[in-house]
Amino acid sequence: MKDDPIERLRALIRTCDEKDADVLGEIASDIEEQYVRRSVSRGTAPTYYKWLRPDRTTTYQNVKWPKRVGAWTDSEPPILCQSGWHGMEARALWAHLSADDLVLWEVEVRGEFVRGDDKFAAAQMRLVREVGRCDPMLLRLLACDIAESVLPIWEKAHPDDPRVRECIVTARKFALGLATERERDAAQAAARAAARDAAWAAWDAARAAWDAARAAARDAARAAQAAQAAAWAAWAARAAAEAVAGAAARAAAWAAARAAAQENYGQMLVDRLEAK
Repeated sequence: MKDDPIERLRALIRTCDEKDADVLGEIASDIEEQYVRRSVSRGTAPTYYKWLRPDRTTTYQNVKWPKRVGAWTDSEPPILCQSGWHGMEARALWAHLSADDLVLWEVEVRGEFVRGDDKFAAAQMRLVREVGRCDPMLLRLLACDIAESVLPIWEKAHPDDPRVRECIVTARKFALGLATERERDAAQAAARAAARDAAWAAWDAARAAWDAARAAARDAARAAQAAQAAAWAAWAARAAAEAVAGAAARAAAWAAARAAAQENYGQMLVDRLEAK
């Protein structure tokens, strides 16, 4: 097996004069950076990200990024929100997008690693490549794409109500400079009214169902004998237990769906930045 070309180059650096060593050192760093990009593109390393401002300062502590692209930072103990080098996966990109001009970087980490709910802290980190820079138009268009991705849910329940779709169309036109603020606000108000109408309709249906169930229970209680009352109580207890189990199942399903949506929308953001 051949020696690592980077190590061979570094060995050569140690045997040459100072001027040549500086040039060869830059070449070695460039080769190493290409290796990092290649390993990430092949899927041999997890994909992690970091938001930085255009001047490469961090978004929370306003610290200038200390190293060139491809160079490792100094090692720090990774403690969430306190020390170490922080980043995130695609699913948490939106949660940490604190301004509309941030630059997204793909990063690599090494050493001790601590994972939190929406971020991680690592002992060392290096910038791998610039994914892209946000701007207001890009984010508005992406918001339209996300809204449009769930539009079928609305239209399945309300096939004859075009207000939400029209709002998305107008919002996209506004992002492109083809609609006025008045047109945007009118479409937004119409979409809100559509959602409000649907919410009230759902509430009315639920209240009607509850009233019917309560009346049926009252009639049953009046007509029941002791044995029937006991059976009713047993049924109610079972129904309550099933309701609790159903709520737990719904909560788990909701959490899974939410995680999948976060991952999907984070990847949409990455794709949009790369295509810019």
